[in-house]
Amino acid sequence: MEDVEIYVKTVEDTPLYRIDQVKFWYFGRYEPMLRLMLKIGGRLVFVRRYDMAEAETKLREHLERLRETFDKGYLCLYGRGHPLEEFTDPLDEITSLDDTEVEGVKRFSGDHLKYSAAFHYIIWSRELIEEIEKRLKEVV
Repeated sequence: MEDVEIYVKTVEDTPLYRIDQVKFWYFGRYEPMLRLMLKIGGRLVFVRRYDMAEAETKLREHLERLRETFDKGYLCLYGRGHPLEEFTDPLDEITSLDDTEVEGVKRFSGDHLKYSAAFHYIIWSRELIEEIEKRLKEVV
């Protein structure tokens, strides 16, 4: 079955992000969740959904990171904290820089080759995206 999400209401709306309460079809039933979206260039970029247990921990952690790095043009969901730091060790072939639903915003995710240390970033800094594209070409 395809992902089914039902919008319930907006919980928080700031200049940087919006949090919506949604019901998400999960393991045969609708689960209440919170959906985080970034506001970049007047558009909403989906970040991820948080179940209610994660809302008090992981969501708050991601919001704190967002406040610290928004002006730098990225959000670290997990990883070393800065996208270019991921290149200090060889990267696994699953590493990718993918488009999002908003032009100029990318998802940079992957893993390290020698040990398991996955990472996931949302990036909207043009300079940072260009540097990652350059480094990924050098790796291949």
